[in-house]
Amino acid sequence: MCTDPRDRSTRGRQNGHARHHSGHHHGLGAFRRRHHHRLPHHRLRSRAPAGARGVRARGRLRRSGGGVGGPLQVHTVERRGRGTSGPQGDAYSAAAECADIEAVRAATGARFVFGHSFGGFLTLEAASAGSAFERIAVYEPGVSVDGSIPFDWAGRCRRELDAGKPAEAFLTFVRGVNPGTSGKAPRWLLRLILPLALKKPERLQKHALLPAAIREHAEIAARDSTFREYGRLDRPVLLMAGKEARSTGAGRAAAAVHEVLPGSRLLLPRLDHFGPETDPAAVAPALADFFLGSSAG
Repeated sequence: MCTDPRDRSTRGRQNGHARHHSGHHHGLGAFRRRHHHRLPHHRLRSRAPAGARGVRARGRLRRSGGGVGGPLQVHTVERRGRGTSGPQGDAYSAAAECADIEAVRAATGARFVFGHSFGGFLTLEAASAGSAFERIAVYEPGVSVDGSIPFDWAGRCRRELDAGKPAEAFLTFVRGVNPGTSGKAPRWLLRLILPLALKKPERLQKHALLPAAIREHAEIAARDSTFREYGRLDRPVLLMAGKEARSTGAGRAAAAVHEVLPGSRLLLPRLDHFGPETDPAAVAPALADFFLGSSAG
């Protein structure tokens, strides 16, 4: 989420509630692990519900070519079940996440929002529910179009977690969410590949997040093929999809939403699904130009 640092009232709230913090975040806010400005992190104690307390200022976002209209302060949100935020809870829902987003927007004065993957799904849901962001950007939002994001893997994944087999549950997840790509690889092969592709701390973190991922995908499945409702959005929307835009459900979602939003813009950077995390500098200029465009105020 972005605010103009020249806005003194917003800056005052930041300074009044800032604490140094080094936790991780997920889904909302493009610049997760790295940012080219590398400014110190700090935490904002917002008035968000107990599920989502962690908000951090992450740096400043400038236009490509150093154009006028910037910079913007970037805040990142630690969603429910991540970082210093509380657990998802038994009453978890996408609506609860959207309420968190709106609470953070109100606490920070953010005017713009960027969401990636499931965070992109929540960004569109929050905007559709009336959250007052002026401009919206999403990268490969986790929106299911005619079953494009499967959920039939979840039962087996739960059983494997209950049996104390998180590594097997993660295999089920990896194969299940992308049946057209990783789903084609046999389990024995993925057992060999994953330890090489992901270091042990990262694998353990992903194992720990599997229960949350199941709940999140259940929310996506419950909203399958409702993306046409986003056509009611009356503000500028930037949709981004990477090089797998035609081969994955999240990649195809950006084009599907673009079709129901004639005034939206669609960009196709040559990145994979994790591009905003692994190469934020490749995404940041497009975001800055969109958020700081002449019609953005």
